[in-house]
Amino acid sequence: MRLRLFYWVVPLLAALALVAACNSTTVANPPPTTQFYWPSGLVFVPGGPLGPADGTLFVVNANFDRRFDNGSLVGLNLSLLGDGGLPPFGAPVPPTGPKQITQLNLSSNAVAPISSFGAVLAAATLADGGTRLFVPTRSEGHYVFAVDATLPADGTQQPQLFCVRPENFDGGAFHEKDCRNAGMTTMANLYVGNGLPRAPAPYSVAISRDGHAYVTHLQNADSPVNSTMNPTAYIVKIDVEHPQITNDSFINVVTGGTDSIVAGQKWVYASGRYFAPIAYLLRMVDGNGDFLDPGIENPVKSLEARGIALASDESRVYIAGRSPDVLIVSSIEGATTDIPLVKGMHTTQLPASPDQLVAIPRAGRSDLVAIVSSAVGTVSFYDDDLGSLVGQVAGVGQQPFALAVDPRDGKSARLFVSNFADGRVAVIDVPDLTRPDQARLVAHISGKQLCMTQGTASGGCDGGSK
Repeated sequence: MRLRLFYWVVPLLAALALVAACNSTTVANPPPTTQFYWPSGLVFVPGGPLGPADGTLFVVNANFDRRFDNGSLVGLNLSLLGDGGLPPFGAPVPPTGPKQITQLNLSSNAVAPISSFGAVLAAATLADGGTRLFVPTRSEGHYVFAVDATLPADGTQQPQLFCVRPENFDGGAFHEKDCRNAGMTTMANLYVGNGLPRAPAPYSVAISRDGHAYVTHLQNADSPVNSTMNPTAYIVKIDVEHPQITNDSFINVVTGGTDSIVAGQKWVYASGRYFAPIAYLLRMVDGNGDFLDPGIENPVKSLEARGIALASDESRVYIAGRSPDVLIVSSIEGATTDIPLVKGMHTTQLPASPDQLVAIPRAGRSDLVAIVSSAVGTVSFYDDDLGSLVGQVAGVGQQPFALAVDPRDGKSARLFVSNFADGRVAVIDVPDLTRPDQARLVAHISGKQLCMTQGTASGGCDGGSK
């Protein structure tokens, strides 16, 4: 009876919708291009002879409250920012505080519509030298988008973004301006057979050295669908040059959602969300589809993991743990072998709700690890030579999430931090990577979104929030 009801109700609803459409005017409601809106993932591409002097920053706008029709990916030539542009690197912060840059000066070609709830993104370099970005999204369709970015040779214009249709799409692969017509779903098997393999809520992505994008997903795939039985998790593997998702793209990693991911020389390392009664903090896969559980949970004792980063020599893996909130430091032996040994070494307490993190190389020293703590609006710095936190920048913004790094000369760095809840990107300068205690917040890019999300009483209705 349910099936029969379904088959006559759906056409009826479709007919009613068609009648309504004929008697009304649908007005498109795209997200703003004058500011960020729920910014999440970030990628920085350095400047130079083929790019802008200050580099290009790619930002995912998540459209978290669904105020607009879709989310977006934007490419921002940092040399073209208004309000006088970014402060010179290393310049002192004036008494008035960090510079507020509200004029993005984006062009329409630098904006690619994508689905809502985009999170972490990654950039790959193509065989022809081009830049291709991969963006997982968690709204309807559970799509992963591949987007090509063309950077003007003279660095005087905004980048142009083109969405890449997957190779198994009807009509073949080609560029599309609206990415919503070019997504690769991780849920094609939702109503096929036992519903597997599929990857609900794709979340984070990393690019391997052999030219593949590896994608995590937050939710288990049950079988049969909606039964909550047989929960299964996967890492989704996509060819960077020839993007498509088929059944062969799914690598089984047993159960429990996966959060962030980073690629090493041979192995790809994924952090894990909690799934009772199991808490996988770390899982690993390689290009052959082999799966490895290092089993670091016993010595570490943290309920779940978020951000993850590798030391530049792959001798360490750094993981942001939750409950308790700690930085997990594990050693790696035999990183390029078939059976690497990963050992939980120690944990360091972090400010509340650590999320994404990055490892910044330093000449002649271990990496400096920068960690975002979303609940308290801070970026903390961990020095592995000392085994402790060595600096912190407060007042970054509301609910900071992701980081991107301009590493400069290996002796200094500029960080970009997305503030998910207030709609800005914070800019932090570290003039001397051996003295992270001297790091300082120098600017915010974009006006606040608080006027839209919280109303006039929020105090966020500045000139860039309209």
